[in-house]
Amino acid sequence: MDVRMIAKAKMAKEYLDATEKDKGIFEHPWETWSLMRRLLYNLAMKAQIIDGKAVSKKVHEEVKAEVEALKKHGIEPFLAVVLVGDNPASKVYVRNKEKACAKVGIKTYTHRLPADASYDEVANLIKQLNEDRKVNGILVQLPLPDHLDEKSLLELVDPSKDVDGFHPYNLGRLLSGSPIVKPCTPLGIMRLLDEYGVE
Repeated sequence: MDVRMIAKAKMAKEYLDATEKDKGIFEHPWETWSLMRRLLYNLAMKAQIIDGKAVSKKVHEEVKAEVEALKKHGIEPFLAVVLVGDNPASKVYVRNKEKACAKVGIKTYTHRLPADASYDEVANLIKQLNEDRKVNGILVQLPLPDHLDEKSLLELVDPSKDVDGFHPYNLGRLLSGSPIVKPCTPLGIMRLLDEYGVE
């Protein structure tokens, strides 16, 4: 708590304990009560550290168990990533996704296309992945180069393989409260909050 806040709180307590009404510490009595309310609120609120690494490890273990269960039934999860261009941030994101998948036993393959790839080249690749029965999930890494229409390319992804949930069908299901795929970032945040009982 701020040192000045503590000092003022002590002064406020003196004011409240005073028997003489004319013994005012502050110019207005409401300032004292406002300060005391803030003090009590700060004392009631206890900081809590959220251990993201611990939750991440727990989620990885859960996903790994689910993947192993699927494999026992002859289903091998396979994520196909479409990476167009040389965006440094996109390369890092894709590398991290590949590592995460490897940890839990999900097979991945990244299709790397040059920055000047045409719309038709990217569209045809997405269509091929839609038709490939071995591929369970498709991720088109964003952003795409400026000359490519992201919206229309994302709409080409089979909704049942759309792991980001960006297809209009999946967005509509999400907004209607009956999602098939939930966006990973907000889902991860909600999982962190749930793990620590934050409402």
